[in-house]
Amino acid sequence: MEELAFIWSHKSFVLAIILSLVIAGGCLYIKILKEELNTAVAQKAVITSDLALSQSSVKDLQASIVTQNAAVDKLKSDNDARVASHQVELNAAQQTAQTYKQQAQSLMKLVADPTIAQCVAVNNLINSQLPGAKK
Repeated sequence: MEELAFIWSHKSFVLAIILSLVIAGGCLYIKILKEELNTAVAQKAVITSDLALSQSSVKDLQASIVTQNAAVDKLKSDNDARVASHQVELNAAQQTAQTYKQQAQSLMKLVADPTIAQCVAVNNLINSQLPGAKK
């Protein structure tokens, strides 16, 4: 009870202490907020710098992609031209192979003359197919 009586008798002093504590707490809180603000401003500067670097990298990457796509398109058109060129050669080779196949089949149909010696008959068949051979 004596404490209450002391507090009631010194109301302004107690209120001054409470008010001083509230003001000191407020000042401490403001100081903490200022430190957090400074930290946030520093982080913002770093993030802004990182963002600028990232945007620059994206532009460089996009330019590289455009260059790469142009190179791929050129390779594709060169390849298409090469395939078309080789298709002509392939068709010619297939035609030549067909000619040789027909000649081989014609040779297989030839029959040696049975009235003469077999070696001489075969030799005559071979010579008949060779240009400039003795007949």
